[in-house]
Amino acid sequence: MTLEEQLEKLQIEIDEHTETLKVLKSKKKEILKKIEDREKEDVYRAFLDSGKSLDDLKSLLQSQMVGKSDDTGNDE
Repeated sequence: MTLEEQLEKLQIEIDEHTETLKVLKSKKKEILKKIEDREKEDVYRAFLDSGKSLDDLKSLLQSQMVGKSDDTGNDE
């Protein structure tokens, strides 16, 4: 096999693997989206099961965020 033929064969392999990589990355993206959707659904179900109002939930989350932003770890 000539060097040119070897190069052509190698380029074909590279192209095939590149396409495979694209497919795998697409599948990964789909699975990550499904995980994200499932997590959102879990949060929504927990919210519904809690019996709290949306305003209650917002207040709770805001109070927790304020508490974390005040916790800088610096003792003054």
